Amino acid sequence: YYFSRSPKRNEARKRLVEGWSRIADQVILEHGKKTILFCMEELDEPLARDIRQKMEHKDRCRIISSREFNASQMTSLLGQLDLLVTSRYHAAVLSLRSRVPQIAVGHDPRLDSIYQDLGLYEDYFLSHCTPNLWKDLDEKIHLLLEDPDLQQAHLEQGYEEQLSLSQKNPILLREFLQ
Repeated sequence: YYFSRSPKRNEARKRLVEGWSRIADQVILEHGKKTILFCMEELDEPLARDIRQKMEHKDRCRIISSREFNASQMTSLLGQLDLLVTSRYHAAVLSLRSRVPQIAVGHDPRLDSIYQDLGLYEDYFLSHCTPNLWKDLDEKIHLLLEDPDLQQAHLEQGYEEQLSLSQKNPILLREFLQ
């Protein structure tokens, strides 16, 4: 959606904006939550602005960009969420430390992989081309906002495993360089 334009891509982008804006408005109306659109890369910003603009309750939605906040600040902000719905690998990983309940709408093999590692893939990973994406996403959002503890064991164990694996990185780098 970012680098090319065609009638097919424009229509897909339009559906994406409509779906995300509708989901954000539902979270605001049905759960009384404010929403934040995190832009993990600068190229996410035009889509985020279009989503917010399409929203009925845009006054309860904020856009936060990595262009304005460093990784540490983004991690802190992500860690304060009640729920993360993401299509970005780094948002999922950076929120893991705070055990933020999360749902992925994936188009990135890294997100697919981390959700498999966390044991969340089966129940909380939706492919971006899932036929009933917005309905399924809405159901999962309701489920986790009503009971955020549903994922806690997976998030705790997943965080410990990812932390352990990351501590091997200096060794792997040294071996690679040698």
